[in-house]
Amino acid sequence: MKKSILISLFLALAHQSIARALQMPAEPACRSNTQEKEVCSTSILALHPTQFTLGMIEIDARAAKIEHKSQSKFDKYMKKHLVPVVIGPNRIFYMTDHHHLSMALYKDGLRTINVTVTHDWSSMPPAQFWKQMEATQQVYLFDDGRGPLSPETLPTNILQMTDDVYRSLAWAVIAQTGAIQDSNVLFDKFLWADFFRKRIPIATVQDNFEQAMQIAAQLAQSPAAKGLPGYIGK
Repeated sequence: MKKSILISLFLALAHQSIARALQMPAEPACRSNTQEKEVCSTSILALHPTQFTLGMIEIDARAAKIEHKSQSKFDKYMKKHLVPVVIGPNRIFYMTDHHHLSMALYKDGLRTINVTVTHDWSSMPPAQFWKQMEATQQVYLFDDGRGPLSPETLPTNILQMTDDVYRSLAWAVIAQTGAIQDSNVLFDKFLWADFFRKRIPIATVQDNFEQAMQIAAQLAQSPAAKGLPGYIGK
């Protein structure tokens, strides 16, 4: 296994956040009448997820990298990684991306985050709102391969999301092995996670993540994976 993989895994599995003085780049606070296209700052826990699970190994690796950034580099990074949100009924802010980043920041001790409002659909009735969210692929209603589930059962903040070790496995294979090309396809890592879920025993992934990565990399280049986003074959 490449040295970079071992380093990444070490950071992910052994990371313990230490107090840092990183501050979120200043943006005005979100208001009750915040509109589309606005950028504002809000509590991380005020954002409602649009998926059920996270990959904690990826989150720990991200948190380890973030906490060692200088303030200037952190500012630049966060300006490029604004959390996109859709305002739903009751003016609830739904985050449609950057769930892992938000959790990594929270683990590093930050409690606010900057968001960009992509749509204000707060005037829609709930049923119409969720139909619109599904139609525009801004919600992922599958949990550990089960679904689609009711949007009413989604977590109300990132701390309620559960860990899916297969989601971490998909991230690690894409980021570290070169067996899968990174893609812009929505929810691509979840699709790969479900592919691996059916083929690699969970005990292997939990007990020997490095071995699971090697098996997953081979499976990712097999004909069975053809058609998945980022597939490159042999």
